[in-house]
Amino acid sequence: MKAIVLGTGIDRLGFSGFERKSISGPFGEAECFIRDNLALIPRHGKEHKVAPHLINYRANIDVMRSLGVDEAIALYAVGSITDRLLPGECGIVSDFIDMSHSRCNSFHDGTILPLRHEEMDAPFSSDLVNRVLSLDPSLRRDLVYVTTQGPRLETKAEITAYERLGADVVGMTLATEASLIRELGIRSCALCYSINMAAGKSQEGMSFIGDEETERISSHLLHLAMEALAYVC
Repeated sequence: MKAIVLGTGIDRLGFSGFERKSISGPFGEAECFIRDNLALIPRHGKEHKVAPHLINYRANIDVMRSLGVDEAIALYAVGSITDRLLPGECGIVSDFIDMSHSRCNSFHDGTILPLRHEEMDAPFSSDLVNRVLSLDPSLRRDLVYVTTQGPRLETKAEITAYERLGADVVGMTLATEASLIRELGIRSCALCYSINMAAGKSQEGMSFIGDEETERISSHLLHLAMEALAYVC
């Protein structure tokens, strides 16, 4: 079984042809949409109503364990901090900085499952990344994503600090999901697309790309992920 985690913009493309399932586990209940060997997991819920800091990440990702998922691609809308990824462009995340707090970001925290310290020097699968790049060589590579708490957007001072730390893009969800997926031993890849320049990075202020462009780009990424996960060596 393969899985795609959907985020802002992409979770509004619809789930036509997919069967909705609600799956309960030790970390709570989550919904997914299944067709053949593929599960779509909308991180904010089908109606996109759950704020980033309130998402039950463990329930969402534990769905993959329940379904026997061995490969997953997660899709993220981000803000651009550096010119390595500009609004309207798509890329692949290779590493992240976690500035979130007060989240349940581990299955193995000693509460339900025994304490375990997961190494994260290579959080994503190089094989899956190379498979995606073979399908779309235009993707920007080796991006660093800083995860903030949300739901508010970042201040100019925060963005300046994150840039000094080495971040290229900013969002509110990746670090939590990537850590949990890694704990399950699932091969994964993180694809992102920029919808705006981060605070203080544009003279025009916080201007976002249009809905039509967002839909076009998010649709491309979704189909790219589907094609990559259907790949047969």
